[in-house]
Amino acid sequence: MQRGTRPDQRTVRATLATIGAQRIAAPAAIVVGAVAALDLAWFERRPLFGTTVVVTRAREQASGLRDRLETLGAAVLELPTIVVEARPVELPPLADVAWIVLTSANGVAALFDQGLAPGASTPAPWRAVAWRPSGPAPPPRSPNGACAPT
Repeated sequence: MQRGTRPDQRTVRATLATIGAQRIAAPAAIVVGAVAALDLAWFERRPLFGTTVVVTRAREQASGLRDRLETLGAAVLELPTIVVEARPVELPPLADVAWIVLTSANGVAALFDQGLAPGASTPAPWRAVAWRPSGPAPPPRSPNGACAPT
C-alpha cells in the first residue's frame, strides 16, 4: 500500500515473486500473510477519492466543509476568495416592515454584532418583525445564544 490513508493512496496486490515488478515508491507498507487477504482498498472506494476540491469560502467558514469533503475521500485545497467584513449600515424605520429575510449566515451575524439579535434586549420595533434566514444552514446564534426565529 503506497501513501496509505492519503487522498492519493494506491493499493497493489502482488505475490512475493511479483512485487519487484510493481512500481511502488515511499512511503509504502507491505502487508503479508492472512491480513493481505483482507480488503485494504476500502479507502480508495470512497465517493470522492482521487478528486481534488478547491474550497473558496472564507477561511473561518471552510473547516466544516473541508472535513466533510475529506471524509468522502477528496483532497481539499483551501483558497479563500472572500473576506467577511461587517459594514456600517443605516437600518430603515420598521413601522412598515413585516419580514426580514437574510441571505446568509454572515448577514445574520452582522446584524447580531450590531446588537439586533432577536430577544428581550432587541429594540421594541424589531421585536415585532419576523426573521427568516434563507438557505439550508441552521440560523446562527447571537452572542447571547438567541436564535433568529423563523
